[in-house]
Amino acid sequence: MADKTVTVDNTRPFDVLRRFARRGERHTDGRSGQHSDQHLIHHSDQHSNTYEAERCDMCGERLRTDHRHILNLKSREILCACQACVLLLDSPSAGGGTRRLIPNRVRRLTASEFVMSDLQWAALQIPVRMAFLCCRSDIALAAAFYPSPMGLTEASLPLAAWDELRSENSVLEEMEPDVEALLIDRRDGRGDVFLAPIDLCYQLTGIVRSNWKGMSGGSLVHMEIDRFFTELDERAVRLGANYART
Repeated sequence: MADKTVTVDNTRPFDVLRRFARRGERHTDGRSGQHSDQHLIHHSDQHSNTYEAERCDMCGERLRTDHRHILNLKSREILCACQACVLLLDSPSAGGGTRRLIPNRVRRLTASEFVMSDLQWAALQIPVRMAFLCCRSDIALAAAFYPSPMGLTEASLPLAAWDELRSENSVLEEMEPDVEALLIDRRDGRGDVFLAPIDLCYQLTGIVRSNWKGMSGGSLVHMEIDRFFTELDERAVRLGANYART
């Protein structure tokens, strides 16, 4: 299957995320032939370029800066939602099976909660050191996504390797399909692992795409990636014992 990419054009992380072109493309690496849809942030054509003008993709209400997101399970678009629409969709039975509220919880997994050897990582056949893994309910398979200078790359995971990882890490049963991901950072010997909302994972993609320079990326992109994970870690600490399905 031909590779596809998405493009972004703004340096503010969430603005970058929101400006994935709806008609853009994304990479696949040939192992994910079933995946032809686009994981995009939707925004209406009448929206202006200012953040303050953004409105709910469900009802048109003006959005707060800390608004939540909803995943359209059919189109794989991430929609911005006002508080009223969030309340309407804040239950497993809401949304008619076509929309799902993206949780805002973040959990850093400790060494006692999540174990993965170098061999198990290699068996996942992910060619980079930073990726997020998500279970897709529409195809009943797990997929790996990783940011790149060209956008987001998606690949299906080898079933046996994923099943082995799940069997040894019961915490993965807590990960909500489609809207939560296992975010892994193994750059330069790191071993950081989070359960994170899918919209934050796409924010990371926007950071990489908008800050990458030259062949190696340059110092700025690595600094911004480090900043992202520092803030993610701080958010996980703040949630602490209050980690819940919210």
